[in-house]
Amino acid sequence: MERNTPKIRETTADTVLERIQKKAPFYVPEWTPGAEGDFGNALSRIFADMAENLVSNLNEAPRKHLLSFLDMLKFSLSPARPASTVLCFVPGSKAPENVTIPAKTRVTAKSPDGETLFFETEKTFAITPSKLCFVCSLDWERDAIFDHSSTVEGTEPSTLLCGTNRQKHTFYIGDEDLFRNGKGKVSFTLTTAGAVPARMLAEENLFVWEYAAPASGKEKDKTEITEWFPFSAARCSGEKFEILKGEEIIGKGKIHGLESRWIRCRLKGEGIKELEQFFLGSIKVDVSAEGIKPDFLFYNDIPLEDGEAGIQPFGSKPFLYDTFYIACSEAFSRQGSEVLMDFYLKPGSTGLISKKPVLSWEYWSGESWRSLKNIWISAQISGRARKGKVGLKENFLKVGLKENF
Repeated sequence: MERNTPKIRETTADTVLERIQKKAPFYVPEWTPGAEGDFGNALSRIFADMAENLVSNLNEAPRKHLLSFLDMLKFSLSPARPASTVLCFVPGSKAPENVTIPAKTRVTAKSPDGETLFFETEKTFAITPSKLCFVCSLDWERDAIFDHSSTVEGTEPSTLLCGTNRQKHTFYIGDEDLFRNGKGKVSFTLTTAGAVPARMLAEENLFVWEYAAPASGKEKDKTEITEWFPFSAARCSGEKFEILKGEEIIGKGKIHGLESRWIRCRLKGEGIKELEQFFLGSIKVDVSAEGIKPDFLFYNDIPLEDGEAGIQPFGSKPFLYDTFYIACSEAFSRQGSEVLMDFYLKPGSTGLISKKPVLSWEYWSGESWRSLKNIWISAQISGRARKGKVGLKENFLKVGLKENF
């Protein structure tokens, strides 16, 4: 780097000539400065040029003293090196593949004074028509990922290791049949293999439990999950963990290419350090729902409306082989499920009934009606039935032009 040495005098030929002309009337009044062809003007110009040269040599003295000092210390000048610069090669828009640029490829450029400068590439390299789409920086200590893709398009600058943390820690659980219910709760029986207990999953300051929002309208054909709803509560007792939700159906979509109904547990903030020793040994899922209303009710092939006035499941005058149909896809579509049905009866006249009516509880197997075993009827007008062939597609049946379970 060139060092700027201080100047001893700031004197030029013009300043010396100007001073001579100002002092001339006091020393040689008979001389008229500035007259054309005058010998005095010529002598003044010669003296001014000599004075300027003398001052210039005087101003060089500090630099020469510095060089002499460096020579005495045995310092020498660095050898001359060729100039270098950074070049950007851009392939043509129709380039089908990578283009090789061989070493010694000559490139020209114009200097500020218009001179043509020649440069040569040092090594062979390839340029590609591929474009950089994503740029990120990682901070392992903070468990953070930062997106800097805006710098690729040149829309705005970006500082490395700063910005919004894109790191996510999410545990997904999917099941097509178990998570079909609306209002109810989802229970997990968990065993942990690490030092962190299972009750940590109920810590609201660490975790958020959510379920996929159900699709509606034009979104029904979409498989991507774009919205998640939080569960209303999470609680843990021993190894049993429960999460509660409202009446919304758990949505269906794809996570990592797998289509199902999904719930997820999302880690909040930077609590990953507290869970480094958290291991799940096993997990079992149980789903229960209450207050599910049937989808359709039929007396033979006549639809019934469940309102405040109530319904007559076998009509006002029941006959032999009259049939009462109950359809509920949410309750009857799970294989091996246990269903509890509550019937609220209104008091009526029983004087005309000479014998207790015989009712046959049946379910559609996909081929025929089969007797429903393991059924209990209590005096509190509630019934509980458990069977093993529900939740299969062949259990669909049309009654009154309505297809359901």
